[in-house]
Amino acid sequence: MNYNINALDFEGRTALHKMVLNNRLECVVALLSRMADVELVDNSGNTALHLAARGKNPAIVQALIVFGANINALNGEEGMTARHIASSQSSGGVGGGDNISDRILYILHAVGAARCTLDMPGCGVGCRAGGTWNGTPPPVPIGAKTRSA
Repeated sequence: MNYNINALDFEGRTALHKMVLNNRLECVVALLSRMADVELVDNSGNTALHLAARGKNPAIVQALIVFGANINALNGEEGMTARHIASSQSSGGVGGGDNISDRILYILHAVGAARCTLDMPGCGVGCRAGGTWNGTPPPVPIGAKTRSA
């Protein structure tokens, strides 16, 4: 079969971009495992990770990172990283921490996503230079046991 897994639509989006936007984790993983290019940008300069940071599925963010997404890539028009995008939607530690964007921010922080070097417009506490808010870790699964040192 001859096909281009990275074919673009009129918005410059690939199947991977579309599946991220439609919150289809299984399809995202299938495309990534078949070598879909995780770094292609759409007409607005967004990678799949930028789109996922706006979404509400931390597992998609994790999958993109595992398959090599550049966690510090800047999107084209706005010059924002995925961390900046997630931080702009985060509760900033106010409101109980049940915000899914708080979990996405934590995932990005845990793998070393950089904070903004300068305060950008809309820069939340999760990406502001010198800030200390890094998101909310995911809940501990039921029945999970913690280790003691």
